[in-house]
Amino acid sequence: MSVVRPFPMAWLALVLVLPLGACSGEGSPGAPEGPSLDEARADLAAALETREVEPVAAAARAAARYEGQDPALDHLIGDALANVLMKPSEGLPLLTASPSEGDPAWERAILGAALRAGTPEALGDWPVRLGRGVEPHPVLAQLSLAARQDPAVGWELAEEAVAACTLLDAAPQRGRQPAEGRVPDTVFAAAQALGAEQLALGRPDYLTDPDPLLGERPFRCRQHRWVETLELPDPLVLNVVVAARRGEERAWLWVGAGLEEPEAIAASSTEAAARWLAAATLLGQPGDAAAGAELVRTALGEGLLPPESP
Repeated sequence: MSVVRPFPMAWLALVLVLPLGACSGEGSPGAPEGPSLDEARADLAAALETREVEPVAAAARAAARYEGQDPALDHLIGDALANVLMKPSEGLPLLTASPSEGDPAWERAILGAALRAGTPEALGDWPVRLGRGVEPHPVLAQLSLAARQDPAVGWELAEEAVAACTLLDAAPQRGRQPAEGRVPDTVFAAAQALGAEQLALGRPDYLTDPDPLLGERPFRCRQHRWVETLELPDPLVLNVVVAARRGEERAWLWVGAGLEEPEAIAASSTEAAARWLAAATLLGQPGDAAAGAELVRTALGEGLLPPESP
């Protein structure tokens, strides 16, 4: 059974009890003088490198007195609010008041804020303007929840998850073709040697998996749980699907537990599976990876699907 983990008490104390500006000293006679604007900017930038709540909250409070006076500082405060203190609705206005397209730090902050906001409006605004938009997918809601629990979760993971789930969701549920042969651990490198640009691994739900509404790993696509590492589970309890894409070519291979090692049990194409497994066998021969990949291309050419007969 999944357990909802409470927010850390330090988080509540810093974010709820001591909002930004509470200790700025402005309008408080006798309050100790705080850092200069330049010092506040440097301190907050350094604190944001840690992505830890306590130092970021302290530095953001000290910088709050200068809000609106320096766009670079406003961006840092917005990043702190949205992506560390998990208040994206307050951070987004500071990040968007003076956009800084082309600045990697600002783009990372605005994309993270959009993910944590999680609304269709936020997801369809700056990510699209920056050329980083993704197709709507249920996994985005899980990523948004995960991002609000972990400052390390960013837009790159959302992009990867949507791409992987889109590929896994397209796996044919009917009309699978037979496939046979052992599946070595070189199956992923074999697809890359054949020219695959994208790989994804999916598995069924386990009884121990968290509810998708909790935003915890492993994230759930429409039909599978996305396995973020490209390694066959060991032990292989339930059948998994390995998906590969090369341009418009796509191939799926279902793998189950054999008597001694994983075995192919079905595929989107029997011919594509035979080609894929032949490449994996070639890569299993002695020699370095580069030599193995060249051997695959020499013997089989490139392409996930067999070349069409002339």
